[in-house]
Amino acid sequence: MGFRYRKSVKIGPVRLNASKSGLGWSVGSKGVRYTKKAGGGSRTTISAPGTGLSWVEETSSKKQQQSKVVENVSHNSKSTVPQNSPWAISPAKMRKQAKVSSITFVVLFLLFFFAPAILILPLVLTGIYTISRFVKMAIYQSKHKDEFIKSDVNPIGEAVQNTITTSISENSEANTTPFEKELVSIRYDLEHRYSKAEMDDFFERNGGQEPSYNEAGVAVMLWWLSKNNPVTGYVPSYFYFNYGMHFTEEVLKLNKLGLLNEFQLTEDGVKYLASHSNDVDNHRDPDGSKRASKQNAAIYEPSGEIDLNKVEFVDFDRLSDKKFQKGLSLLEIAKQLSKEKEYDKALHASYEAMMIGYLTPAIFKRAAISARGMKDYNLEKEILILADKMTAQQFVRDSGSTAVYQRPEWIQNRMDRVEQLLLKQK
Repeated sequence: MGFRYRKSVKIGPVRLNASKSGLGWSVGSKGVRYTKKAGGGSRTTISAPGTGLSWVEETSSKKQQQSKVVENVSHNSKSTVPQNSPWAISPAKMRKQAKVSSITFVVLFLLFFFAPAILILPLVLTGIYTISRFVKMAIYQSKHKDEFIKSDVNPIGEAVQNTITTSISENSEANTTPFEKELVSIRYDLEHRYSKAEMDDFFERNGGQEPSYNEAGVAVMLWWLSKNNPVTGYVPSYFYFNYGMHFTEEVLKLNKLGLLNEFQLTEDGVKYLASHSNDVDNHRDPDGSKRASKQNAAIYEPSGEIDLNKVEFVDFDRLSDKKFQKGLSLLEIAKQLSKEKEYDKALHASYEAMMIGYLTPAIFKRAAISARGMKDYNLEKEILILADKMTAQQFVRDSGSTAVYQRPEWIQNRMDRVEQLLLKQK
Protein backbone atom coordinates (compact mmCIF):
# COMPACT_ATOMS: atom_id res chain seq x y z
CA MET A 1 0.00 0.00 0.00
CA GLY A 2 1.36 3.47 -0.92
CA PHE A 3 1.80 6.15 1.73
CA ARG A 4 -0.97 8.74 1.68
CA TYR A 5 -1.48 12.07 3.40
CA ARG A 6 -4.19 14.68 3.05
CA LYS A 7 -5.25 17.47 5.39
CA SER A 8 -7.78 20.20 4.70
CA VAL A 9 -8.10 23.43 6.71
CA LYS A 10 -10.83 26.01 6.08
CA ILE A 11 -10.20 29.68 6.86
CA GLY A 12 -13.28 31.71 5.94
CA PRO A 13 -13.89 31.31 2.20
CA VAL A 14 -10.37 29.87 1.72
CA ARG A 15 -9.64 26.15 2.05
CA LEU A 16 -6.02 24.94 2.25
CA ASN A 17 -5.37 21.36 1.11
CA ALA A 18 -2.09 19.70 2.07
CA SER A 19 -1.21 16.35 0.52
CA LYS A 20 1.76 14.27 -0.54
CA SER A 21 1.70 16.15 -3.85
CA GLY A 22 2.14 19.53 -2.15
CA LEU A 23 -0.05 22.42 -1.04
CA GLY A 24 -3.21 23.37 -2.90
CA TRP A 25 -5.91 25.88 -2.11
CA SER A 26 -9.38 26.90 -3.15
CA VAL A 27 -11.47 30.01 -2.57
CA GLY A 28 -15.15 30.77 -3.02
CA SER A 29 -18.55 29.69 -1.82
CA LYS A 30 -21.69 28.10 -3.23
CA GLY A 31 -22.01 29.22 -6.82
CA VAL A 32 -18.40 30.18 -7.53
CA ARG A 33 -15.15 28.47 -6.58
CA TYR A 34 -11.57 28.68 -7.84
CA THR A 35 -9.21 25.79 -7.02
CA LYS A 36 -5.43 25.72 -7.37
CA LYS A 37 -4.19 22.10 -7.46
CA ALA A 38 -1.08 20.97 -5.61
CA GLY A 39 0.34 19.35 -8.73
CA GLY A 40 -0.17 22.50 -10.84
CA GLY A 41 -3.11 23.69 -12.86
CA SER A 42 -6.39 25.14 -11.68
CA ARG A 43 -10.14 24.63 -11.83
CA THR A 44 -12.87 27.29 -12.00
CA THR A 45 -16.43 26.24 -11.11
CA ILE A 46 -19.55 28.34 -11.58
CA SER A 47 -22.90 26.84 -10.61
CA ALA A 48 -26.46 27.82 -9.92
CA PRO A 49 -27.36 26.30 -6.51
CA GLY A 50 -30.54 24.29 -6.54
CA THR A 51 -30.73 24.09 -10.33
CA GLY A 52 -28.17 21.38 -11.10
CA LEU A 53 -26.48 23.70 -13.62
CA SER A 54 -22.73 24.24 -13.47
CA TRP A 55 -19.82 25.31 -15.64
CA VAL A 56 -16.27 24.05 -15.07
CA GLU A 57 -13.04 25.08 -16.76
CA GLU A 58 -9.70 23.44 -15.99
CA THR A 59 -6.18 24.50 -16.91
CA SER A 60 -3.11 22.28 -16.76
CA SER A 61 0.31 23.19 -15.42
CA LYS A 62 3.03 24.02 -17.94
CA LYS A 63 4.64 20.66 -17.30
CA GLN A 64 1.37 18.83 -18.00
CA GLN A 65 0.76 20.88 -21.14
CA GLN A 66 4.22 20.06 -22.49
CA SER A 67 3.57 16.33 -22.05
CA LYS A 68 0.41 16.43 -24.19
CA VAL A 69 0.51 15.89 -27.93
CA VAL A 70 -1.93 16.10 -30.79
CA GLU A 71 -2.86 12.59 -31.95
CA ASN A 72 -5.32 12.39 -34.85
CA VAL A 73 -6.43 8.85 -35.63
CA SER A 74 -9.37 7.46 -37.66
CA HIS A 75 -10.74 7.11 -41.16
CA ASN A 76 -13.28 9.83 -41.98
CA SER A 77 -12.71 13.27 -43.51
CA LYS A 78 -13.00 16.27 -41.20
CA SER A 79 -11.36 19.63 -40.41
CA THR A 80 -8.14 19.24 -38.47
CA VAL A 81 -6.45 21.65 -36.08
CA PRO A 82 -3.29 23.46 -37.26
CA GLN A 83 -0.31 22.36 -35.17
CA ASN A 84 0.47 25.93 -34.14
CA SER A 85 -3.07 26.54 -32.90
CA PRO A 86 -3.12 27.99 -29.38
CA TRP A 87 -6.57 26.44 -28.95
CA ALA A 88 -5.47 22.82 -29.58
CA ILE A 89 -9.10 22.14 -30.50
CA SER A 90 -11.11 22.13 -33.70
CA PRO A 91 -13.28 25.02 -34.97
CA ALA A 92 -16.29 22.81 -34.21
CA LYS A 93 -15.15 22.65 -30.60
CA MET A 94 -14.81 26.45 -30.48
CA ARG A 95 -18.36 26.84 -31.75
CA LYS A 96 -19.62 24.26 -29.29
CA GLN A 97 -18.05 26.12 -26.35
CA ALA A 98 -19.66 29.36 -27.47
CA LYS A 99 -23.00 27.65 -27.95
CA VAL A 100 -22.97 25.94 -24.53
CA SER A 101 -21.98 29.15 -22.73
CA SER A 102 -24.72 31.06 -24.59
CA ILE A 103 -27.37 28.55 -23.55
CA THR A 104 -26.09 28.63 -19.96
CA PHE A 105 -26.31 32.44 -19.96
CA VAL A 106 -29.91 32.37 -21.21
CA VAL A 107 -30.93 29.80 -18.57
CA LEU A 108 -29.28 31.78 -15.78
CA PHE A 109 -30.93 34.96 -17.05
CA LEU A 110 -34.37 33.33 -16.88
CA LEU A 111 -33.69 31.94 -13.39
CA PHE A 112 -32.26 35.27 -12.25
CA PHE A 113 -35.75 36.68 -11.62
CA PHE A 114 -36.47 33.92 -9.08
CA ALA A 115 -33.19 34.16 -7.11
CA PRO A 116 -31.37 37.38 -8.05
CA ALA A 117 -29.14 37.49 -4.97
CA ILE A 118 -27.73 34.03 -5.66
CA LEU A 119 -27.48 34.17 -9.44
CA ILE A 120 -26.19 37.69 -10.07
CA LEU A 121 -22.49 36.72 -9.91
CA PRO A 122 -22.78 33.49 -11.99
CA LEU A 123 -24.84 35.44 -14.55
CA VAL A 124 -22.24 38.19 -14.93
CA LEU A 125 -19.32 35.74 -15.12
CA THR A 126 -21.11 33.57 -17.66
CA GLY A 127 -21.87 36.62 -19.77
CA ILE A 128 -18.23 37.71 -19.73
CA TYR A 129 -17.07 34.20 -20.62
CA THR A 130 -19.59 33.92 -23.49
CA ILE A 131 -18.47 37.21 -25.01
CA SER A 132 -14.80 36.23 -24.67
CA ARG A 133 -15.46 32.91 -26.47
CA PHE A 134 -17.05 34.64 -29.44
CA VAL A 135 -14.37 37.35 -29.63
CA LYS A 136 -11.46 34.89 -29.43
CA MET A 137 -13.07 32.58 -31.96
CA ALA A 138 -13.63 35.42 -34.41
CA ILE A 139 -10.10 36.81 -34.02
CA TYR A 140 -8.40 33.46 -34.37
CA GLN A 141 -10.44 32.27 -37.34
CA SER A 142 -9.91 35.57 -39.16
CA LYS A 143 -6.15 35.13 -38.85
CA HIS A 144 -5.96 31.41 -39.67
CA LYS A 145 -8.61 30.80 -42.30
CA ASP A 146 -6.25 29.02 -44.67
CA GLU A 147 -4.95 26.72 -41.94
CA PHE A 148 -8.27 24.95 -41.41
CA ILE A 149 -7.95 22.48 -44.26
CA LYS A 150 -9.58 19.17 -45.10
CA SER A 151 -7.70 16.00 -44.34
CA ASP A 152 -8.10 12.24 -44.56
CA VAL A 153 -7.45 12.04 -40.80
CA ASN A 154 -10.26 12.29 -38.29
CA PRO A 155 -9.72 12.46 -34.51
CA ILE A 156 -11.59 9.70 -32.65
CA GLY A 157 -12.74 12.27 -30.13
CA GLU A 158 -12.10 15.92 -29.47
CA ALA A 159 -10.72 15.22 -25.99
CA VAL A 160 -8.23 12.76 -27.46
CA GLN A 161 -6.67 15.34 -29.78
CA ASN A 162 -4.65 16.79 -26.90
CA THR A 163 -3.57 13.44 -25.45
CA ILE A 164 -2.37 10.29 -25.43
CA THR A 165 1.27 10.39 -24.22
CA THR A 166 4.73 11.34 -25.35
CA SER A 167 5.59 7.71 -26.08
CA ILE A 168 2.91 7.58 -28.78
CA SER A 169 3.93 10.94 -30.22
CA GLU A 170 7.44 9.60 -30.81
CA ASN A 171 5.95 7.29 -33.45
CA SER A 172 3.49 9.82 -34.87
CA GLU A 173 5.53 10.30 -38.03
CA ALA A 174 5.24 6.61 -38.87
CA ASN A 175 2.03 4.67 -39.33
CA THR A 176 0.05 4.48 -36.10
CA THR A 177 -0.13 0.89 -34.82
CA PRO A 178 -3.42 -0.84 -33.96
CA PHE A 179 -2.30 -0.90 -30.31
CA GLU A 180 -1.90 2.89 -30.26
CA LYS A 181 -5.31 3.36 -31.88
CA GLU A 182 -6.85 1.10 -29.25
CA LEU A 183 -5.25 3.17 -26.47
CA VAL A 184 -6.67 6.36 -27.96
CA SER A 185 -10.13 4.83 -28.15
CA ILE A 186 -9.97 3.53 -24.56
CA ARG A 187 -8.83 6.88 -23.22
CA TYR A 188 -11.59 8.67 -25.11
CA ASP A 189 -14.14 6.36 -23.47
CA LEU A 190 -12.70 6.94 -19.99
CA GLU A 191 -12.56 10.72 -20.40
CA HIS A 192 -16.20 10.85 -21.49
CA ARG A 193 -17.58 8.40 -18.94
CA TYR A 194 -18.45 11.04 -16.34
CA SER A 195 -19.84 14.52 -16.80
CA LYS A 196 -18.00 17.64 -15.71
CA ALA A 197 -20.49 18.08 -12.89
CA GLU A 198 -19.85 14.56 -11.59
CA MET A 199 -16.08 15.01 -11.69
CA ASP A 200 -16.35 18.44 -10.09
CA ASP A 201 -18.42 16.93 -7.28
CA PHE A 202 -15.77 14.25 -6.76
CA PHE A 203 -12.97 16.83 -6.54
CA GLU A 204 -14.97 19.03 -4.19
CA ARG A 205 -15.47 16.07 -1.84
CA ASN A 206 -11.75 15.37 -1.97
CA GLY A 207 -10.57 18.88 -1.23
CA GLY A 208 -9.78 19.62 -4.87
CA GLN A 209 -7.05 16.97 -4.92
CA GLU A 210 -6.61 14.20 -7.47
CA PRO A 211 -6.37 10.62 -6.13
CA SER A 212 -2.87 9.75 -4.94
CA TYR A 213 -0.92 7.21 -6.97
CA ASN A 214 -0.96 3.83 -5.25
CA GLU A 215 1.55 1.25 -6.47
CA ALA A 216 -0.71 -1.59 -5.32
CA GLY A 217 -2.76 -0.79 -8.43
CA VAL A 218 0.02 -2.24 -10.64
CA ALA A 219 -0.75 -5.78 -9.50
CA VAL A 220 -4.49 -5.09 -9.69
CA MET A 221 -4.12 -3.88 -13.29
CA LEU A 222 -2.05 -6.92 -14.27
CA TRP A 223 -4.61 -9.20 -12.62
CA TRP A 224 -7.47 -7.46 -14.44
CA LEU A 225 -5.69 -7.62 -17.81
CA SER A 226 -5.01 -11.34 -17.28
CA LYS A 227 -8.78 -11.90 -17.27
CA ASN A 228 -10.19 -9.14 -19.49
CA ASN A 229 -9.72 -7.52 -22.88
CA PRO A 230 -9.80 -3.71 -22.50
CA VAL A 231 -10.58 -3.25 -26.19
CA THR A 232 -13.86 -5.18 -26.07
CA GLY A 233 -14.55 -5.00 -22.32
CA TYR A 234 -15.39 -2.28 -19.81
CA VAL A 235 -12.31 -0.73 -18.20
CA PRO A 236 -13.07 -0.16 -14.49
CA SER A 237 -12.95 3.39 -13.16
CA TYR A 238 -11.36 2.25 -9.90
CA PHE A 239 -7.91 2.40 -11.48
CA TYR A 240 -8.22 6.19 -11.30
CA PHE A 241 -10.43 6.72 -8.26
CA ASN A 242 -8.83 4.05 -6.01
CA TYR A 243 -5.26 3.96 -7.26
CA GLY A 244 -4.70 7.34 -8.94
CA MET A 245 -3.80 5.69 -12.26
CA HIS A 246 -4.64 6.81 -15.78
CA PHE A 247 -5.26 3.46 -17.44
CA THR A 248 -3.69 4.12 -20.86
CA GLU A 249 -0.61 5.85 -19.42
CA GLU A 250 -0.11 3.02 -16.92
CA VAL A 251 -0.40 0.41 -19.70
CA LEU A 252 2.33 2.21 -21.66
CA LYS A 253 4.52 2.39 -18.56
CA LEU A 254 4.10 -1.33 -17.87
CA ASN A 255 5.01 -2.03 -21.51
CA LYS A 256 8.24 -0.07 -21.04
CA LEU A 257 8.98 -1.97 -17.81
CA GLY A 258 8.54 -5.26 -19.64
CA LEU A 259 5.55 -6.41 -17.56
CA LEU A 260 3.20 -6.13 -20.54
CA ASN A 261 3.41 -6.75 -24.26
CA GLU A 262 0.62 -4.44 -25.40
CA PHE A 263 -2.27 -5.79 -23.28
CA GLN A 264 -0.80 -9.25 -22.62
CA LEU A 265 1.22 -10.17 -19.53
CA THR A 266 4.84 -11.06 -20.21
CA GLU A 267 6.73 -13.68 -18.23
CA ASP A 268 8.01 -10.91 -15.94
CA GLY A 269 4.45 -9.63 -15.60
CA VAL A 270 3.24 -13.06 -14.48
CA LYS A 271 6.05 -13.24 -11.93
CA TYR A 272 5.27 -9.75 -10.64
CA LEU A 273 1.60 -10.64 -10.25
CA ALA A 274 2.45 -13.84 -8.36
CA SER A 275 4.74 -11.98 -5.98
CA HIS A 276 2.16 -9.26 -5.30
CA SER A 277 -0.92 -11.44 -4.88
CA ASN A 278 -1.68 -9.75 -1.54
CA ASP A 279 -2.42 -6.50 -3.38
CA VAL A 280 -5.01 -8.30 -5.49
CA ASP A 281 -6.49 -10.02 -2.42
CA ASN A 282 -6.82 -6.68 -0.64
CA HIS A 283 -8.53 -5.24 -3.71
CA ARG A 284 -11.03 -8.08 -4.08
CA ASP A 285 -11.65 -8.45 -0.36
CA PRO A 286 -10.93 -5.10 1.36
CA ASP A 287 -12.26 -6.10 4.79
CA GLY A 288 -10.91 -9.67 4.65
CA SER A 289 -14.34 -11.25 5.19
CA LYS A 290 -14.11 -13.53 2.14
CA ARG A 291 -10.68 -14.82 3.13
CA ALA A 292 -11.89 -15.35 6.68
CA SER A 293 -14.88 -17.36 5.45
CA LYS A 294 -12.58 -19.57 3.38
CA GLN A 295 -10.38 -20.23 6.40
CA ASN A 296 -13.40 -20.91 8.62
CA ALA A 297 -14.96 -23.19 6.01
CA ALA A 298 -11.73 -25.20 5.79
CA ILE A 299 -11.82 -26.02 9.50
CA TYR A 300 -15.61 -26.30 9.93
CA GLU A 301 -16.80 -29.65 11.24
CA PRO A 302 -20.55 -30.32 11.65
CA SER A 303 -21.83 -31.79 14.90
CA GLY A 304 -25.06 -33.61 15.67
CA GLU A 305 -28.02 -34.47 13.47
CA ILE A 306 -30.30 -32.08 11.65
CA ASP A 307 -33.80 -31.90 13.08
CA LEU A 308 -35.80 -29.02 11.61
CA ASN A 309 -38.55 -29.57 14.18
CA LYS A 310 -36.22 -28.19 16.84
CA VAL A 311 -35.93 -24.81 15.13
CA GLU A 312 -37.92 -22.28 17.16
CA PHE A 313 -39.06 -18.83 16.16
CA VAL A 314 -36.95 -15.95 17.48
CA ASP A 315 -37.82 -12.31 16.82
CA PHE A 316 -34.96 -11.23 14.60
CA ASP A 317 -35.03 -7.68 15.97
CA ARG A 318 -34.27 -9.01 19.44
CA LEU A 319 -31.35 -11.18 18.38
CA SER A 320 -28.22 -10.23 20.32
CA ASP A 321 -25.23 -8.77 18.45
CA LYS A 322 -23.14 -11.79 19.39
CA LYS A 323 -25.65 -14.25 17.92
CA PHE A 324 -26.13 -12.04 14.86
CA GLN A 325 -22.40 -12.03 14.12
CA LYS A 326 -22.22 -15.78 14.74
CA GLY A 327 -25.14 -16.40 12.38
CA LEU A 328 -23.59 -14.15 9.71
CA SER A 329 -20.30 -16.03 10.01
CA LEU A 330 -22.10 -19.38 9.61
CA LEU A 331 -23.90 -18.04 6.52
CA GLU A 332 -20.57 -17.11 4.92
CA ILE A 333 -19.18 -20.54 5.80
CA ALA A 334 -22.25 -22.20 4.21
CA LYS A 335 -21.78 -20.13 1.04
CA GLN A 336 -18.13 -21.11 0.77
CA LEU A 337 -18.87 -24.79 1.39
CA SER A 338 -21.58 -24.70 -1.30
CA LYS A 339 -19.05 -23.31 -3.78
CA GLU A 340 -16.81 -26.23 -2.94
CA LYS A 341 -19.81 -28.59 -3.35
CA GLU A 342 -19.58 -29.62 0.29
CA TYR A 343 -23.38 -29.54 0.48
CA ASP A 344 -23.78 -31.67 3.60
CA LYS A 345 -21.44 -29.42 5.61
CA ALA A 346 -23.10 -26.32 4.15
CA LEU A 347 -26.50 -27.60 5.29
CA HIS A 348 -25.20 -28.22 8.81
CA ALA A 349 -23.76 -24.70 8.98
CA SER A 350 -27.12 -23.25 7.89
CA TYR A 351 -28.97 -25.41 10.44
CA GLU A 352 -26.59 -24.27 13.20
CA ALA A 353 -27.39 -20.64 12.34
CA MET A 354 -31.13 -21.37 12.51
CA MET A 355 -30.75 -22.93 15.94
CA ILE A 356 -29.31 -19.71 17.42
CA GLY A 357 -32.17 -17.65 15.95
CA TYR A 358 -30.53 -16.37 12.76
CA LEU A 359 -33.73 -16.88 10.74
CA THR A 360 -33.06 -14.72 7.69
CA PRO A 361 -34.26 -15.47 4.13
CA ALA A 362 -30.59 -15.84 3.14
CA ILE A 363 -30.00 -18.69 5.57
CA PHE A 364 -33.13 -20.56 4.43
CA LYS A 365 -32.15 -20.07 0.78
CA ARG A 366 -28.69 -21.41 1.48
CA ALA A 367 -30.11 -24.46 3.26
CA ALA A 368 -32.51 -25.11 0.35
CA ILE A 369 -29.67 -24.80 -2.17
CA SER A 370 -27.60 -27.27 -0.16
CA ALA A 371 -30.46 -29.77 0.01
CA ARG A 372 -30.96 -29.57 -3.73
CA GLY A 373 -27.23 -30.03 -4.23
CA MET A 374 -27.56 -33.25 -2.23
CA LYS A 375 -30.59 -34.14 -4.43
CA ASP A 376 -32.67 -34.53 -1.26
CA TYR A 377 -35.81 -32.84 -2.56
CA ASN A 378 -37.98 -33.90 0.37
CA LEU A 379 -35.56 -32.19 2.74
CA GLU A 380 -35.59 -29.09 0.55
CA LYS A 381 -39.40 -29.06 0.74
CA GLU A 382 -39.24 -29.27 4.55
CA ILE A 383 -36.81 -26.36 4.64
CA LEU A 384 -39.10 -24.24 2.44
CA ILE A 385 -42.12 -25.04 4.63
CA LEU A 386 -40.10 -24.01 7.69
CA ALA A 387 -38.96 -20.81 5.95
CA ASP A 388 -42.58 -19.98 5.10
CA LYS A 389 -43.68 -20.62 8.67
CA MET A 390 -40.93 -18.49 10.25
CA THR A 391 -41.40 -15.68 7.73
CA ALA A 392 -45.16 -15.61 8.46
CA GLN A 393 -44.51 -15.37 12.21
CA GLN A 394 -42.05 -12.52 11.73
CA PHE A 395 -44.57 -10.78 9.47
CA VAL A 396 -47.29 -11.00 12.13
CA ARG A 397 -44.86 -9.75 14.78
CA ASP A 398 -43.92 -6.75 12.61
CA SER A 399 -47.30 -5.92 11.02
CA GLY A 400 -49.91 -7.19 13.48
CA SER A 401 -52.32 -10.10 13.42
CA THR A 402 -54.83 -8.35 11.18
CA ALA A 403 -52.35 -7.97 8.31
CA VAL A 404 -52.61 -10.42 5.40
CA TYR A 405 -49.49 -12.50 4.91
CA GLN A 406 -48.40 -13.47 1.40
CA ARG A 407 -45.80 -16.15 0.75
CA PRO A 408 -42.56 -14.63 -0.61
CA GLU A 409 -41.98 -15.18 -4.30
CA TRP A 410 -38.63 -16.92 -3.84
CA ILE A 411 -40.24 -19.55 -1.59
CA GLN A 412 -43.10 -20.13 -4.01
CA ASN A 413 -40.77 -20.46 -6.99
CA ARG A 414 -38.52 -22.98 -5.25
CA MET A 415 -41.54 -24.88 -3.95
CA ASP A 416 -42.98 -25.18 -7.47
CA ARG A 417 -39.65 -26.43 -8.78
CA VAL A 418 -39.11 -28.94 -5.98
CA GLU A 419 -42.60 -30.39 -6.56
CA GLN A 420 -41.64 -30.94 -10.21
CA LEU A 421 -38.41 -32.67 -9.18
CA LEU A 422 -40.28 -34.94 -6.75
CA LEU A 423 -42.67 -35.98 -9.52
CA LYS A 424 -39.74 -36.89 -11.75
CA GLN A 425 -38.32 -39.11 -9.02
CA LYS A 426 -41.48 -41.23 -8.86
